[in-house]
Amino acid sequence: MNNDPHHAALQYAKQGWRVLPILPAQKRPALNQWQHAATTDAPTIDRWYKGEHSGCGVGIATGKASGIWVLDVDDRDALYELEQQHGELPPTLTSITGSGGEHQLYQWPTDGRTITNSASSILDGIDVRGEGGQIVAPPTVHPNGQPYEWDEQCNTIAAAPDWLLNIVCYKEPPTPPAAPATGSSAAAGRPGDLWAGQTDWADILQPDGWQLSHTDRNGERYWTRPGKEPRDGISATTGNTTNDNMHVFTSSLPHLQAEETYTKLGYLAATHHNGDHAAAARTLAAQGFTTPTPDLNILEHLNTTSSSGTDADTPNPLAPYIVDWSTFWTTNHEETEWLIEPLFAKGRAHAIYAGAKVGKSFVTLAACAALATGQPFLHKPAGPPQHVLYVDYEMTPQDLYDRLTEFGYEQHTLEHLHYAQLPNLPPLDTSKGGIALCQSAAAVGAELVIIDTTGRAVEGDENDANTYQNFYRHTGMQLKRLGMTWARLDHSGKDNTKGQRGSSAKNDDVDIVANLIRTDGGITWTATHRRMGWYPEKSTINISELDDVATFTMQGGNLETFEATVYELSDWLDGQGIPADASNVTCREHIKTTTRTVTKRDLQKAVKYRKSDQYSLLHLGRDAERDAQRDTPAGRPSGTERDVPENVTNTSGTPDGTERDAQTEAERDAPPPCKGGGRHGPPDQPTYNEF
Repeated sequence: MNNDPHHAALQYAKQGWRVLPILPAQKRPALNQWQHAATTDAPTIDRWYKGEHSGCGVGIATGKASGIWVLDVDDRDALYELEQQHGELPPTLTSITGSGGEHQLYQWPTDGRTITNSASSILDGIDVRGEGGQIVAPPTVHPNGQPYEWDEQCNTIAAAPDWLLNIVCYKEPPTPPAAPATGSSAAAGRPGDLWAGQTDWADILQPDGWQLSHTDRNGERYWTRPGKEPRDGISATTGNTTNDNMHVFTSSLPHLQAEETYTKLGYLAATHHNGDHAAAARTLAAQGFTTPTPDLNILEHLNTTSSSGTDADTPNPLAPYIVDWSTFWTTNHEETEWLIEPLFAKGRAHAIYAGAKVGKSFVTLAACAALATGQPFLHKPAGPPQHVLYVDYEMTPQDLYDRLTEFGYEQHTLEHLHYAQLPNLPPLDTSKGGIALCQSAAAVGAELVIIDTTGRAVEGDENDANTYQNFYRHTGMQLKRLGMTWARLDHSGKDNTKGQRGSSAKNDDVDIVANLIRTDGGITWTATHRRMGWYPEKSTINISELDDVATFTMQGGNLETFEATVYELSDWLDGQGIPADASNVTCREHIKTTTRTVTKRDLQKAVKYRKSDQYSLLHLGRDAERDAQRDTPAGRPSGTERDVPENVTNTSGTPDGTERDAQTEAERDAPPPCKGGGRHGPPDQPTYNEF
């Protein structure tokens, strides 16, 4: 391919692809109304590149007119995950982007379906460019200085497999004949009104390729049109009127007029039904947005709605959420995942409550700071820093300063701890509040979201069950769908034993409810409600001060006592050559090939033990007596602790990984623990230090 964008544009036009000039050192078009201006006309292309747009790069407008759509892959791991779930994608013409991603070109579907632009609608890191979209094409130079290049492995454009088209295509449901409506009762149950009342603008605009730029303090949302990035400006707003209509600023969309206001039905009609409101309403009616006739039996109603076609033609609102059994049984559901063990379970919803001045915010903030800086905390080992969004409705900057310095953070850059102090968000039991919080969490890449405290974050009455049902629908469930761990902090009533203050519905929308009580031994973290059997019922957190820095440990250090059968099973797995980081599924599959019988509970505990620091430390520190007894583990008294190196504890709150516990010289000088346990098996077995 010639390195001249002008020459490349002419070649693309000969392929039938509509082209457009791209601003130098940028990724956006040089034309204001490029969707209409993109062309295959050679004289126009010559005029651009020989005149006002000389020096520009070249872009390709995707969509039906060009006969192509594009899978925009920024994350190859996400692409691998997609193929593992559905099947391998066919070889197709692919452009390597200047940032190292891929633009995979596919033939436009011939069955009448439409593909619109969408960001991460398949998986994070995979976008779609369809009708109204464009891509930057070779030999354009990326803003980072690297050129776009064609991958020479394939020179043909493939047809996308059906499973991929089923994901990315927009297909209108069948439109039955409109039923006559008369009287005020018909108006009250109009499909457009019913649909608008149950549907948020985000669910309407984002599938069409719109992106939410931001939400202001009044709840008004600012949107960027398809084919444009939020940094390039605002194209429309929603929520600026009491009717929550949409006001459009841009003149660059073919179906919408600048400075016009649209209802939700009006937008749907303009963008998907050529301005025909009646056709849009009929489509909504076919989707079930109708007021059922009071005297109509439900079976008769179903027969009526499906009489015009086959079962496949009848819309199924639950279709995106139906379990795919082909992948369900191949997924390991037994591994316990922790964000901060034993407090926050990964991907789960938590409610944490305590009386005044017990320390729920103190402990939670310490855990969040450790997660954000990669420091160890309780049973959480040191690791890469992870992003945390902490939304604080109570503490002042002075309070925050006092606590962070008490944890040992002074002049540290806590770039992964995104601390929103005294924010003015819309209430989180409303759609606007939920969207604003989820947008913020996604923007910072949060793994953990903390809401402190719940009563100040909602507008509904604390004793009303609807308040927390609305909170879960608009905020909690959406955070969970994004794969984020979240926790809301709350106060207990006057009698701490009676649970959280307010409605009992606070227990229904979370996976774990934890009550904190201060005792002489520290703070007891008790799970009063838990959906997962592996979440511990009770943990005691010791808080001490060394050199004026708060240090957090678990009662008994970071070591857990298991039954003798678990230790014996761990030894047996070692002897079988099973790596210490093997999963439940891997271990069970191996056990099936032997004559051994193992209970599910013992296997789960053995797997947990073999992945712990305790396992590595104990295997390194075994003395001659334990080695002599390794082939007779049954002789170990039931429930006894294994021999442990003294003074092994887990601390946190000390930046740069400084441990404040005393350690023996032998422990400090010992080699790092091996993942596989570092023990020798029987004479005829290899060692496993390499794992």
